Amino acid sequence: NKVYGSQSGLRNISGTKDEVPPGTFILKYGFVGKYCRGTVEENNATAINRLPNGTIIRVTGMSKAVLESNPEGTSEEGDSGGPYYINNGMGGYTFVGVHAGLDNLGSNKRLWFTPYKCFKTWFTPDTN
Repeated sequence: NKVYGSQSGLRNISGTKDEVPPGTFILKYGFVGKYCRGTVEENNATAINRLPNGTIIRVTGMSKAVLESNPEGTSEEGDSGGPYYINNGMGGYTFVGVHAGLDNLGSNKRLWFTPYKCFKTWFTPDTN
């Protein structure tokens, strides 16, 4: 029921939300990249990946966010499965999804995450 976040240490997760609308400010913690933040750009997006053998994989239902500049961390390989959360405005944070990947498009980096609605029947986070 706690996740790492910024220099403030642990953050209390007090609830869950299935999905957050575009324009929402989000926070992320990853094992390698540590703490970073972004703004949701699109929901129900399709992530397209090309494997080394040329096979194309499409994953639908993803959420996409614009990665913001942050001196405390970024997003890196090894962050997959890390939590995404939002400030609930009442002294706590709300869990909204898990990290899936990053597009490195120069200065326009995009975070990809799986919204909680896509896996909530299989996973329930502990909350305060």
